[in-house]
Amino acid sequence: MHQQTQRRFAVVAIAAAAATMLGSGISASAATPAPSRTVLSTTTANVAIGGTAHLKAVVKPVTGAGLPIGNVVFKEGATVLGTVALSLVGVVQTAKLDVPGLALGSHSVIATYVGSPAFATSTSLPVIITVAKTATTTTLSSTTPLAAPGSTVKLKAVVKVPGVVASPTGNVTFTEGATVLGTVALALVGTVETAKLSISTLSNGDHSIVATYGGSATYLGSASAPVTITVAKPDTTTTITPVAVAAVPGKYNLNAVIAPVPPATGFPTGVVTFVIDANAPQVLALNGTARASIAVTFVVGTVHTVTVTYAGDSKYIGSTGTVTFTA
Repeated sequence: MHQQTQRRFAVVAIAAAAATMLGSGISASAATPAPSRTVLSTTTANVAIGGTAHLKAVVKPVTGAGLPIGNVVFKEGATVLGTVALSLVGVVQTAKLDVPGLALGSHSVIATYVGSPAFATSTSLPVIITVAKTATTTTLSSTTPLAAPGSTVKLKAVVKVPGVVASPTGNVTFTEGATVLGTVALALVGTVETAKLSISTLSNGDHSIVATYGGSATYLGSASAPVTITVAKPDTTTTITPVAVAAVPGKYNLNAVIAPVPPATGFPTGVVTFVIDANAPQVLALNGTARASIAVTFVVGTVHTVTVTYAGDSKYIGSTGTVTFTA
């Protein structure tokens, strides 16, 4: 009778211990831990080179309740990227790992829950992280879309990374068709990487020019839209300004200025011809700033007409100006 009572107490104790183990998520049999399931995910399936990949593993029981404890190992092939202890996020056991500096290319990553006395080990399906060079844009512009033959054409290329402030490195090549006009290293101007080229050898006619950024170990190359530069003799204007000499009544300096019609720039050269009141023409050479001047004394109160004709040169088209005034 006493032995039967002892056996009943032993059975009750074993049952109570089993109930306690099951309630805490621990298997009643240490030899058969409960199966677990590991799910790996990422918010950064595509990462720019030099960026950081964000990995998250969630470990749950396959069936029933309980919270798996222990570590998760993140691996690419045989390479361990990191080991992280599970922690409760919301209602699930979670391990997060940030992986900076992955090499260029595709990376297949898995997460393995190492298991515990209560839960068996499990491995996630692979997640693919693709590391690529950062895309760029190249923009070409010119302050001299219309240029006189032999004058300097100024080109500027700006290379940017869309949406962020970045400083790509490398070279920009300026081309017209298959002809390379020049290659210039990028340099920081203000907050943008810029390459500038000045060229004075373009022939007469239209030139379609493209700027191409060659890229780098970090950044993809890119090409600009073409910019058209027209090299041709620009029109000019001839302006005559009579300026009275105060000390001598009736005396005037007749100042002529020859200027290219914008957007053309520069200083025309050559000669101008003054015709004053239909008198004999007087030919004068333009100075370095495309100016010529002649002094004439008139009878005070008389009306005079002055015409100046610029004959043009190898770079600029000629023009004529007339002014009528009272001395």
